Amino acid sequence: MCRPHSGVTIGAVAPHRFLAVAALALVAVSACDRFATHPGTHVVAEVGTQAVTIDEWQAYLETIQLQDPAVEPLSPGDLARVKSRLFDDFLEAELLFQKAKRRKVTVSDEELAAYLGSEGSSEPAARELARRDLTIQEL
Repeated sequence: MCRPHSGVTIGAVAPHRFLAVAALALVAVSACDRFATHPGTHVVAEVGTQAVTIDEWQAYLETIQLQDPAVEPLSPGDLARVKSRLFDDFLEAELLFQKAKRRKVTVSDEELAAYLGSEGSSEPAARELARRDLTIQEL
């Protein structure tokens, strides 16, 4: 039923290819759209059963204030190396935090407030990272 014509297959095969390409394009567009509308949910690592998103990683970087305005900025290569080491530290801390949760180590709001002191951040992401650090310390 299919006849070659000028090197192009004509007949029943061509619509199947078109449908396959169209389906693949639809999947790719929907994946791009999902990432574009929720880029912070992009998973950058998995530690045990816990997914680590780009938002969590960015919140961590913001709380440690990687760039001190009073110090000369790092070169792009040095900054990449520092971020790589910090990412390793972040993942190690996540492993310890999961271990603490399995052992049912908890930190009360009062302990967290004492740990943060009067100048502690009220930002939720910073508070959660502080709670995580304190939980790891109590392990």
